[in-house]
Amino acid sequence: DGAGYSFSPGLVMEQRLANAPWRLGASLAAQFGSEYYHGIYYRVDPRYARLGRPAYQASSGYGGARLQLSLTSKTDKHLWVLFARYDAIDGAVFVDSPLVETQHNITLGFLYSRYLFKSKTMVAP
Repeated sequence: DGAGYSFSPGLVMEQRLANAPWRLGASLAAQFGSEYYHGIYYRVDPRYARLGRPAYQASSGYGGARLQLSLTSKTDKHLWVLFARYDAIDGAVFVDSPLVETQHNITLGFLYSRYLFKSKTMVAP
C-alpha cells in the first residue's frame, strides 16, 4: 500500500573544513504532502473522536519547514554524523489537527557506521 506523496524542495550547502576530515552541511527545505500522506499522521477518523479530540480530515499542501545542520566524517572504514534539526509547522495545512501538540521541534542525532565490506570497483565521489 502506498503512503501518499511528499515533496521537499530545498537548498543544501556542504563545506569541507580546512585541514580536517570533516564536512559541515546545512540544508533548508519546505515540505509538502498529499492528503493521504498528511492523513497518516494527523487524521482523526470519526470512530476515534473523543471529547477534546474531534474528528479531523487532513488536506494536501504545505507541511512546514526544516533546517538541518550536520557534521560528517567518512573514511574507508567509518562514517560519523552529528546533526541538529529544527522543524516548524507554522502555517501547515494540518496545524489545526487535534493531534498537533507543538508547532516546533528540535532533534539532535548521532550516527556511526563501520563498513564491513568494500566493493572492488568504486565510484568516484
